[in-house]
Amino acid sequence: MGKTITVRPNQSMLDIVLMGCGTLEGGMQIMLANNGRSISDIPNVGDEVNLETEEIKPLSDAGVLQYLRQQKIVIGTAGVAYEPPAPELEVTIVLKPVLTAIATSSAPIMDHYSIALDGNNLMFINQHALITDYLIANPLKYEAEDRYLAGFASANVSPDGTTPMPAKHIPYSIPWDAGHGMMMCWDANPTPVKTVTFEDVAGNTAYYSPLVALQADANIVKACLAPDLLVEVVSSTETEATLRLTRSHLPLPLPDFSSFNDITLNWIYTGVVGVPDPADPGNPDKILLVRPVGNHTFGVKATYRNSALMISYPASQFTMVVNIG
Repeated sequence: MGKTITVRPNQSMLDIVLMGCGTLEGGMQIMLANNGRSISDIPNVGDEVNLETEEIKPLSDAGVLQYLRQQKIVIGTAGVAYEPPAPELEVTIVLKPVLTAIATSSAPIMDHYSIALDGNNLMFINQHALITDYLIANPLKYEAEDRYLAGFASANVSPDGTTPMPAKHIPYSIPWDAGHGMMMCWDANPTPVKTVTFEDVAGNTAYYSPLVALQADANIVKACLAPDLLVEVVSSTETEATLRLTRSHLPLPLPDFSSFNDITLNWIYTGVVGVPDPADPGNPDKILLVRPVGNHTFGVKATYRNSALMISYPASQFTMVVNIG
């Protein structure tokens, strides 16, 4: 019997050509030697393919054939189907309220500050329309810094009036007495409902609760303090993504905030605890989280402390809703 090769499972005719010749150049000659079979055929397992023709020999590569035999390699690609890689998941910000504190009157104040928490800025992101009413009354606590450090209790103040949520603008009149230090205003609501909490028509909620500082003797906003958060996709499968969360806080304006000399940031989220970022393992402000496709809420809380006096100031915090998909 002449030289033949037996078809094994998962082998195409091209696999047989490579196993018999060590090159594809002899493919047409092998087809002619086998009653004109097509090189695109998928032969049956156990078929005998004839390699005994003079035309095939000069087209063979003896070195390749020897290597295949020595390594006991059987080429079989007929059953390999191409599957495109799963598309990379992306993170989209669904709701991220960012507010600023603005003075709403330029006139000298006699007994109060006229300010507003305002979200009419490019940093405020909402993919869906906001519902028409605020979720809560949005009270603020307030107290002058010197009185706060001396242990005086803070008082609460409600907004000047009810404003529809889409306006993203809440006015306040903060009582003021002469002869005290910088005025501080902060959230007066218990967790989880915060001043200011927003909800969209899809049922997503997020809040932005800054620590606002006002000049002691004028209707001037000195700062609106709050942390920030960046969410990125590191890798993904079809069903979940590994996220990198990076928290931050802008430097405090000095010298007015020199006593706020110790800022601590804390994560706000639920679910499986994050792990240090392998690319920056010593950085406590970066973590990796694995989350499934869908909407998720993440946030950051900032606490401010005077390390010399061992006194903590009011905190600021915010949350945001992101979609993995």
